[in-house]
Amino acid sequence: MTNETYYYAQLDSILRAYANEHNSPLSKAAAVTITTLREERDEARRLYCRVAAEFAPLTGQETPKQVAASLNWDCFEKGGAK
Repeated sequence: MTNETYYYAQLDSILRAYANEHNSPLSKAAAVTITTLREERDEARRLYCRVAAEFAPLTGQETPKQVAASLNWDCFEKGGAK
C-alpha cells in the first residue's frame, strides 16, 4: 500500500465514522465521492498500464502490473484488474 492509498483510506474511514456518529449527509456524500474518485483514478491507471505494456519493447515493462510498479501505483492491488 502506498502512502497515497493509506491516506485516502484513513480519510475515508474518518469521514465515514464522523458521518455515522453525527448523521451528516455532507460527510456521507464526501465519503462516497472520495471512494468513487479513487475507483475512477485506479481504473484510469489500469488502462494506462495496459496500453503502456503493449509498448513493452519501448518501456521495458512486459505486463500492466510491471508498469504500475515502475510508477509506484497500487491500482492492481485491491480487487485486481477489472
